Amino acid sequence: MIGGKAPSEYLLQIQNHKNVQLDDAGMDAILATHQIDPMTLRNDDFEGFMVSR
Repeated sequence: MIGGKAPSEYLLQIQNHKNVQLDDAGMDAILATHQIDPMTLRNDDFEGFMVSR
């Protein structure tokens, strides 16, 4: 589902999946529990993502 796509694309695809149905805030909350900065993913900021990790 996420292969070959930018994070900004696959996050929306996951959120809109019929078994998930999450808004941005819901997905961001889940990502935060994994110590992932959601804005770096949503902005396709790989370097920022790596720095924040």
